[in-house]
Amino acid sequence: MIVPPGPPAFALHAALFIWLVLGGALALAAGIRRPALEAFTLGTCLALTALFLAGFGIYATNLPPVLWWALPVSVLGGLIRRHAAVAALLRDPGLRAALVTWCVVALWSFGLLACVGSYSGGHWAGDWIEHYERADFFRVGGPPEQRFLAGFYTLTARPPFTNVVTGLMLGLGGGGFAEFQILNAWLGSLSVFPLALLVTRWSGPSAPPFSWLLPLLLVNPMVAQNLTFAWTKLPTAFWILCGGYFLLLGLLDTDRVRERLIGFALLAVAMLNHYSAGPWIVVAVVFYALRQRRGWATVAFWRETAGHAAIALAVLGVWFGWAVAQFGWAGTFQENTSAQGAALRSGVEWAHDTALSTVATLVPHPLRQVESAVPPQTSGAGRLRDFAFHFYQTSLPGMCGLAACAVLPLLLVAPGSAARRSPRRVAGWMTAGLLVVVLVAAVHPWADPLGLAQIGLSPLALLAVAWLASRLPRAPMGIRSLFAALALVDLALGIALHFALQTGRWIPLSDLSPVTGMNARALAGWNLHPVRHWLPPQDGLLVALLLALLLFSLVSTRRALRGR
Repeated sequence: MIVPPGPPAFALHAALFIWLVLGGALALAAGIRRPALEAFTLGTCLALTALFLAGFGIYATNLPPVLWWALPVSVLGGLIRRHAAVAALLRDPGLRAALVTWCVVALWSFGLLACVGSYSGGHWAGDWIEHYERADFFRVGGPPEQRFLAGFYTLTARPPFTNVVTGLMLGLGGGGFAEFQILNAWLGSLSVFPLALLVTRWSGPSAPPFSWLLPLLLVNPMVAQNLTFAWTKLPTAFWILCGGYFLLLGLLDTDRVRERLIGFALLAVAMLNHYSAGPWIVVAVVFYALRQRRGWATVAFWRETAGHAAIALAVLGVWFGWAVAQFGWAGTFQENTSAQGAALRSGVEWAHDTALSTVATLVPHPLRQVESAVPPQTSGAGRLRDFAFHFYQTSLPGMCGLAACAVLPLLLVAPGSAARRSPRRVAGWMTAGLLVVVLVAAVHPWADPLGLAQIGLSPLALLAVAWLASRLPRAPMGIRSLFAALALVDLALGIALHFALQTGRWIPLSDLSPVTGMNARALAGWNLHPVRHWLPPQDGLLVALLLALLLFSLVSTRRALRGR
């Protein structure tokens, strides 16, 4: 079914996404005996997994794509059969608040996408073409030997999960690149649900559950930029956060084997979304082993560990088993950039590159002398935007935002803080975070003097956002005021300026960096039309929509604080 692009197609894909993902999550969560928000988050994971298995299974077995329509019919059947349990779930105030939070973030991402006439920012280019090509590949059922991005990448250079899911929904609803942008952004916005779980757990009973999460997400430049840049980093972050949450439950209580099993299974699915999940899995395994170290000599520990490994290998085997059968071991495991980079470097070069990239990721480029921080261009606004863009994307402090950089240390050392009550626990979490940073730098195929936070550290930045959201409601007014002041700077430099330039109305795209021009030419060369091309050029309405969403988030937070 082909639907002409424009508002009707957008509405159809919005309905499809809500029906298949959120509706499917409700139908599945109704059969899960857990607190409502936990059950819904697990239901979302199961719904997405069902979409992937259907899409990839039909492609791999060469069955007719008409079988995709069994999915929306199955969701209808599940909602009807479990209507009473679904109604009970929707009466839960925590789940309703999380759904409202997701709706606002989804509308925010749509409004931002409507500003993007052509992608720009720093040195970023190309990924959005490749991922759209991959989604279209699974939509139409292309040959396994097909290459992507002008023949540069093979099918096995990237894992398929997110591309299969977006391709399936494109196949059901028709449409093209604009609809792909929306679907990809909304898959990333699902991170709201595991973040809400974490904030609720960290807040304690006396604080509003996660009222501060919404405004913190809306003013974070990394979130805005990654929602709209059509690649798979934020969808991967969703799986890492979900796996991390359930693994955390299992590690805090040694009797909760099921939670640990769920956690490792979800982390394995994260690997099917993007290979940057690998460092997170390594860290999870290390902390699992350390937490369970008293049981190393017992049969029960090794039996449980074997179970975790078996489930993870079964999950990964869906993709890797098929790929090995098609392309062999070398064609499966040596086509990604990490493997290719490792083959070209000596051990000394690898250690040097890892150390350089780790320092660059932890120390933002404004604090160092980096010549490539600003691509050449004639626009002063463009230079400022690219300077800020690289801060917000390539360094871990920048990913958290200026406001978080200033407030996090103050909250960590405040009287009664976790760092003072449990310094060893805080040191453990910081060690885990540092290990993730080092591993992300280690698996990248080359050193980057700007930093590599964008490669795999967005979950770490989102964890910082969630922790702040759990602490700011009880923070002194001075700290909250400082956060608000610096959040306005983040909003101005990382969001307002960035998206104003991407419209091409304020400053012509030709005045910006060569990378911006390359992205614009690529859109034309591939005949791809982003969301902005299909909407009336009413920038005033877009600004009004975005401001209204910001105002709503602030008003809802204020009401929650008053009702505390």
